Amino acid sequence: MKSTPQFQWVFALDRPTADALADSASRQMPAGTHRQHVSDCYYEPAEGTQRAKAKLSRRRQLRVRRVDRCWDVSLEHVSWDGELRSLRQTTVPSNELVCLDASNIDPAWRGKWFHKKQLKHDLVPSLETCFDRTTWKHRTLDGEIRLTIDRELHASRIQTPSNRQTACVPTILVRMNFAVSLPATFKTLVYEFALLPEQPTVLFDLANAALAKASIDATQADATIADPLNSTKTTSTLFGSGREVTTCQVG
Repeated sequence: MKSTPQFQWVFALDRPTADALADSASRQMPAGTHRQHVSDCYYEPAEGTQRAKAKLSRRRQLRVRRVDRCWDVSLEHVSWDGELRSLRQTTVPSNELVCLDASNIDPAWRGKWFHKKQLKHDLVPSLETCFDRTTWKHRTLDGEIRLTIDRELHASRIQTPSNRQTACVPTILVRMNFAVSLPATFKTLVYEFALLPEQPTVLFDLANAALAKASIDATQADATIADPLNSTKTTSTLFGSGREVTTCQVG
């Protein structure tokens, strides 16, 4: 199923700002909220493929999404043209994901389009993310608008399951989806909190940056254990924006 393209603005906020925005949104969108836990598995070019193929993960993303603990999962292809977001989505039982391991496409399978893209671009499961999502929806004359706030973002690499490391990103992501022009509700929030849009792939970027930092921290920790007299302490921020990244190692 292909959804109607919608505009999407994405913002990366600290916790106090996100909490205040959520409180304001609850007053302006009184229909109530819906809470979910979302887990995504992203597919990226296999190691050794042409660098040009890596652009797929920048403006087009292929992922498998599970919401809460549902048995069914969604095969999704997300793409952006500027601020316009398009989504193709097919729901399949999770036990059918074994079809993605086959070297041939099953023409009878509902997810064959996803498998075809995977094989065409030589994509493999690469990155897992999970977060808690709160959603507000509101009906306007221009169609439904949707506001989501994603908290407790964690990310992990799939290529190294024997030494899997999980990065915790304290940044909170806010998304505003609308059909035509920025609605009054969203304009109020943007001006009230002086929001500046990020790139649509900011979740992907934050996850990769946090994992890279986690890898560096792990290397430095190993070096400290090996030679504690020569250890040094470093701090870093994401993209020069002053956002701190906290990492934790999961055994």
